[in-house]
Amino acid sequence: MAKHTIEFKKKVIEHFKKYGAAETIRVYNVSKRSVYYWTSEHESGCLMRKEKETYSPEKKLEIIEYYRENRAFETEKQQHVMQSMLL
Repeated sequence: MAKHTIEFKKKVIEHFKKYGAAETIRVYNVSKRSVYYWTSEHESGCLMRKEKETYSPEKKLEIIEYYRENRAFETEKQQHVMQSMLL
């Protein structure tokens, strides 16, 4: 189960676009990383979280290889996984 609902994330994104990161972090008590990640996911059309996704061993290896070549931020964007899943 997601910690924050899609509706909450959309509110945070709208607030961020209007007032910026510092104000949004203060008002909603979320991390800067979450604000930017949710915004990026929203803009790429991937904000809607699926139920817990399971990855095949092949997909896991693909993500690991991508991470080794591109680092965490790019892996989060491209593979739609949070950095905490990579470490």
